[in-house]
Amino acid sequence: MARYFFHVRNGIFAVDQVGLDFETIEDVKMEALRAFSEMINDGEMNSWMGDTWEMVVVDPEGVVQFDLSFTIEGPASKSVTLPKSLRN
Repeated sequence: MARYFFHVRNGIFAVDQVGLDFETIEDVKMEALRAFSEMINDGEMNSWMGDTWEMVVVDPEGVVQFDLSFTIEGPASKSVTLPKSLRN
């Protein structure tokens, strides 16, 4: 079992100094997604109009295992036209 740390950057960088123990990297990924979902539901994310929310997951040696990021961009930043079959 190894301990992994879930650092969050959302305007500031919040360092996870406690971490959690997991058997497999797949378990770590599932926890990252669960925590991500919980932060969205709790309104803890301020990712509007170009602000990026990021979670960086590191192992006990500080090596990045993976990261999750989430950005909401307004229509002015990208131009996409939906096919007629998908329009309301």
